[in-house]
Amino acid sequence: MNSILRFMGDDMGLTGPANGGCRVPQAWCVVNTSLRRAGHDGGVHGGGFAGCGFGRHAAWLHAQGHAVVGVDCDDELIADARALRPGATWLVQDLSELDLPSVGVTEPFDVILCAGNVVTFVAPSTRIEVLRRMGLHLAARGRLVVGFGLDRDYPLADFLADAAVAGLAVHSLHSTWELHPSTDDDDFVVAILGRAA
Repeated sequence: MNSILRFMGDDMGLTGPANGGCRVPQAWCVVNTSLRRAGHDGGVHGGGFAGCGFGRHAAWLHAQGHAVVGVDCDDELIADARALRPGATWLVQDLSELDLPSVGVTEPFDVILCAGNVVTFVAPSTRIEVLRRMGLHLAARGRLVVGFGLDRDYPLADFLADAAVAGLAVHSLHSTWELHPSTDDDDFVVAILGRAA
């Protein structure tokens, strides 16, 4: 069984093109594309969700046969996720202290999805540590996919500098979940990152 972990932005409501009769969360179209570009065979063998909320998108992945672990710092949202979506694993952790091995999740992930402006909601003083800890949970060729609005007091240049300090390398930047090219006039970014060499 493939494994996907979603940490952030689980309740964005983003949907993409139909795939086999199902509405696929657009973010996962991005994830699959980034994994293929990284040399994966198209299957996700471990992934991550940060700030999963009550788990709507993670539940979709679980229904597709993936083992899902959702992480959020809000214990009420995680309680809702556990009640509404049994069968997946839901954990309460602060992303600046993210340590999944401490709760028995020891395998690294092929992908971690951090959508929904989550990186703009964490305390600015913890942004580098949040990125670093997500990066530590990636497999060697894994990808961290981060999406957020650039009008939220986190300029792209600052995010990219923080990612570099956190030990992450940029693989590509896009202006939408549909992977439109990044431009200087963007008000949104989808950054696909991996562990720096």
